[in-house]
Formats: sequence, C-alpha cells, structure tokens
Amino acid sequence: MLHDRLQDLSGRIADARALALVAADGILVETVGEDSPLDLEVTAAELTNQLKQMSANERGMSLAAVRELSIVTASYSIIMSALSREHYLLLVLGEGGTHGRARFELRRAALLLAEELA
Repeated sequence: MLHDRLQDLSGRIADARALALVAADGILVETVGEDSPLDLEVTAAELTNQLKQMSANERGMSLAAVRELSIVTASYSIIMSALSREHYLLLVLGEGGTHGRARFELRRAALLLAEELA
C-alpha cells in the first residue's frame, strides 16, 4: 500500500525522477522511480544527516526544526521534506519539473501518509 501511495504521488509531480521514503536514520524504506541521476541510498543518508545538524543548530538559536531542504543544480533538484520525526520524503526532480508543485505535493503527502506512518 505504501508503495502504491508513493507511486501515485510521484505520478502527480511532473518530471519526478525518483521518490523515496526515508527513515530518520537515513535508511531508505521504500522507493519509486528508476530515473535518478543519484545514488539514493547515499543521498538519503547525507541529507538526513544535514537536516539533523541544521535542526540542532537552530535549537541552539531557539528556532523551529528544519522541515525541508532543497538543492537545485543545473540538471535536477533534490527536495527532502519531513513527514514526521521518524520519516522524510526524498524527491529527485528533473529539469522539467515545477519546484512549487513538487513542494505542494510533498506537503499534501505528509497529511495522507500520516496514518500509515504512525
């Protein structure tokens, strides 16, 4: 069922190359899409670590936790979005994708997947 939900989400995002559910420790739980220019396991581990470090720094400054991290390159974008304290969504978006639409769909997915991830 989780795979189907991720597949549906990926289908609603133009030029989604890959979409992954990532545990808080950076381990891939489920992935869809095979057109990623990146090694998703390495990317998930690295970005999860970056989010944790940024959140720790922000707590020291009395700010809220980081909910999203975007990296935009010349040929693709990576969006890492928090679903809960325990899970993230990692999206690899090609050049033809719309960043705003992708972010909207990831936020929408957080609401839809909350029950399954609880």
